[in-house]
Parts: sequence; structure tokens; C-alpha cells
Amino acid sequence: MPSIRENIIQDVKQTLEDMSAGAGYHYDWEHVYLFPPSQIHAYPSALVSENGERQADLAYPKIERVLEIEIYGIHRVITSVADAPSTSARQLIADLERALMQDPTRGDNAVDSRLLRTEPPLLGDDWVQVVVVIEVVYHTSRTDPNSEV
Repeated sequence: MPSIRENIIQDVKQTLEDMSAGAGYHYDWEHVYLFPPSQIHAYPSALVSENGERQADLAYPKIERVLEIEIYGIHRVITSVADAPSTSARQLIADLERALMQDPTRGDNAVDSRLLRTEPPLLGDDWVQVVVVIEVVYHTSRTDPNSEV
């Protein structure tokens, strides 16, 4: 049986996989990878990476956990168009933020999700990378971190 944390990560991955131009996003997202990927094959792609977790005691038997997740958006750009990299970066960030904030409970596995920050875009010769960081708050049992209370 997957843990609550695993369910949250899978929900984030599925949310990103469901992004498409037909659903009102800027791009049809080709692939979503969990960190570490073996190789990125198609663009635009997203990479989901866990970035640690904080805990706080609540009334027994609960623990509040705050999981930080980094989502990298990577896209190839047409460098002959003057503002293609910056436009792509803004659109990637907008797509990721919109998708991630649609269901803050991560499929009823969490209490809340919050947009923590976005990192400055990285621009290469023919690619752009953005990073959106969210934190997901969820509760577990103090004696069994795989079960809700």
C-alpha cells in the first residue's frame, strides 16, 4: 500500500501529465519524470523532485508534515524569434502554477498546497528551464507515517 507521501507525489505527477493545450494550457506537455530521470526525450517536459520535509507535533496521535516539491519545466525554444526564451519561460511558469493550484488537497491526501516560490529561469542556446516550488501540508499518525489520522 503506498504511503500518503507517495500518493501526493503521484498526484502531482498525474496533474502535470494532464496538462494540454486542449485543456487551456500553453503547451501539450510531453513527459513528466520523477527525479532522477534517466534521460529527457521530448519537450516540453516536467521533472518532479522531492526537496525534503518538515514535521510538527499536533495533538496526539497526529503529526503535521510539510513536503516541499520542486517542479522543473524544460522546453526547447526557437532562438530566431527575439523573445521566444522569455515568452516560453513565462508560459511554462503560468502552466505549472495553474495546474498545481487546481487541487490543493492533492486528491484528498493533503490538508493544503501552497505555491512557495519560482526560481529565475535558466536559458540555454535552444532551451529554457523554470522551477516552481510548492509545499504540501498533510497529516499522519505519529506511530504510522503511512496512515492518516
